[in-house]
Amino acid sequence: MRRVARVAACSLLLAALSSLGTSSPAGANPGSPHRHSGWAQHTILEQFGVTSSQVKLTIGYTQGYSSVSSPGFISGNCYHSSFPGWTTHFCYYGLTDSAPSNVYGDIWSHMSNSSTPRPDYTIRAIFRAGRDNSYSYSCYFDQGSLPPAWDSRCYGGRS
Repeated sequence: MRRVARVAACSLLLAALSSLGTSSPAGANPGSPHRHSGWAQHTILEQFGVTSSQVKLTIGYTQGYSSVSSPGFISGNCYHSSFPGWTTHFCYYGLTDSAPSNVYGDIWSHMSNSSTPRPDYTIRAIFRAGRDNSYSYSCYFDQGSLPPAWDSRCYGGRS
């Protein structure tokens, strides 16, 4: 039941993301479809700049000016530090192909550490490609917050 609720909430969130700002590479020929690999990554850094946890998603897709679609290639990785106390409670990722308009990839994971300051959070990274040769990426906290002096970084792009 919780997974169904999460998937439903994810679908609503992804639908809302279609209105976010996008980027288009200069000089791209909008008439011919191109194969791309898009990615999004959410990284959490401890107070000294050490990576404590990270989620990364990569999707493959074909994009032209009038359509975008995915052959279904997706990979995801959820990582936490090898220092003692870390636990990954779950790591889910999925692909939504809403051709010809959008392709979305989403990854989320819940991680915690039993050592002080006891971080406990769910993080998410999303990649979206649109039919107008655009793409965007974003990162979120679904639950929890960071301890003082920790940092959250969002990265993404395409090739």
